[in-house]
This record gives sequence, C-alpha cells and structure tokens, in this order.
Amino acid sequence: MKKYIMRILISNESYYDKEHINTFRYQKDYKYFTTSSDIPGIFDPSLETLIEALGEEIVQETFKDKPLIQTQTQSILVAYSNLLDRLKKERGPIGPPKSKSDILKNRDLGYYETLIEICNECLEENKPMYLSIE
Repeated sequence: MKKYIMRILISNESYYDKEHINTFRYQKDYKYFTTSSDIPGIFDPSLETLIEALGEEIVQETFKDKPLIQTQTQSILVAYSNLLDRLKKERGPIGPPKSKSDILKNRDLGYYETLIEICNECLEENKPMYLSIE
C-alpha cells in the first residue's frame, strides 16, 4: 500500500543533521523548496513532477536528506523547468500584482524558480541536492 506523503523538501544542503537555529537562521547560502499536502495547488503538481523526474518508486517510502546524484538533479531540473514553462504559458503575461490574491495565485511560480536555481547551483558546483519525503 502506498504511503501518503505529507511534505516534500528539496535543498542545496542537508537539513535534518544540523542544529536548526544556529545553522539556518544566519546562513545565507541555504536554499530550499518545500511544499506540503495542505497546499494542494503547489503540492499536487510538485508531487506529479517529482514522480515524472525520478519515477513512482521515489514516493513509496519516507526518508530524510537523501543525496541525489547529478542525473537525478538534472531530471528534476528538466521536469520542473517544463512545469514552470507550461504554467507561464497557460497563465499568459503576468504583470505587477494588483492585489493579495494576485500574489497568492502566482506564488507557485516563484517556488519553482527557486527550485530551478537550487538544481543549477548543485549541478554547477558538482554537489548533491538533498531530497526529503515525509
């Protein structure tokens, strides 16, 4: 039976093996993408895209700070770049937000752009990207 995933975390450094307050409060280089099942507008497409990139077996178990190899990072980069391009094309040109609902409606684009930056950084610096599924 497939477990229900509650949270996805992708980061440029491991997360769970560190003292959070001392490490992340002051660290400017730590970048992450996270979403949880209580945000279905971002979680559902993110989960589908992650499965597209890494395969169905990736969501069959929970784990923390799994280092991804370069080919997995590249697959995530391609899949999320395609998702971002598709969303931008579907929504058309996005001007400056006029209301809070405009900001909320398009916040997922910023999240996906951050994930793409993380992928590019890890690929350029030849370091692992870390995936946690809880």
